[in-house]
Amino acid sequence: MFTHLLVSPAAALHFAAPTTPEQFTAYYDLRWRMLRAPWAQPRGSERDELDDADVSHMAAWDESGRLLGVGRLQLNTRSEAQIRFMAVEEDCQRQGVGQALVRRLEQIAREQGATSIILNARSTVTGFYERLGYTVVAQGVAMFEDSPTGPVEHTRMSKQL
Repeated sequence: MFTHLLVSPAAALHFAAPTTPEQFTAYYDLRWRMLRAPWAQPRGSERDELDDADVSHMAAWDESGRLLGVGRLQLNTRSEAQIRFMAVEEDCQRQGVGQALVRRLEQIAREQGATSIILNARSTVTGFYERLGYTVVAQGVAMFEDSPTGPVEHTRMSKQL
């Protein structure tokens, strides 16, 4: 089932969880290309042990079927959800795709009974999440400290739903 959201007059997004092997391949490939490859991380590092558990994978597709962005929602407790692995194709950034994905994941969190969401934002995108109502709650972890391009600093953020 697709959910439609108009991002701009020319681009309708379709939201759906990946279901076919081909869709999951594209989903994980986007996560790896945007979140791991720039820091020389191996394929497979874009997944974790919860990917096969009861989590909500969400993808944004354009009208032609091109995958534009992905994100994952997991429930940490009955009331706390967490957004993880948010990634948007580079040529689609700053066009509303990420915002629409976050809003869709927030909607799913509410439907599952969550009253708050946490996330670990890369320090370069904390402003994006602040514009969506998230607040900084703590310094997060640094990842990929041995990467030739340097570590990726994170900031812990939260939002009440």
